[in-house]
Amino acid sequence: CLRVALPKSVDAEATTSLRLTDVHPLSEYQLQVVAHLAEPWLRGKEPASNAEIAASLGTPHAIDAIKAALRRSYIKAGIAALPTHTKRRELCRIASSNHWI
Repeated sequence: CLRVALPKSVDAEATTSLRLTDVHPLSEYQLQVVAHLAEPWLRGKEPASNAEIAASLGTPHAIDAIKAALRRSYIKAGIAALPTHTKRRELCRIASSNHWI
């Protein structure tokens, strides 16, 4: 995590935004998982399930690896405390706004 000294006038939301755009926080694998997560979301549907992501990556039995990659992505994006479906949609939104997908 990048630590940046910001003036006291900068709010927490701006700090989060700065951290996410200044440093690319996701590994190549995490980016692939997020891209597959967001694929249906970009078409106005709910994000893909873990099983759908694993199947689309050609590793249908690797659901635990998908879960682990998403958990690390949530932590890196600062949204791990959100409810499950909320953080899946929020990760899609963050990935879209930061041009990761």
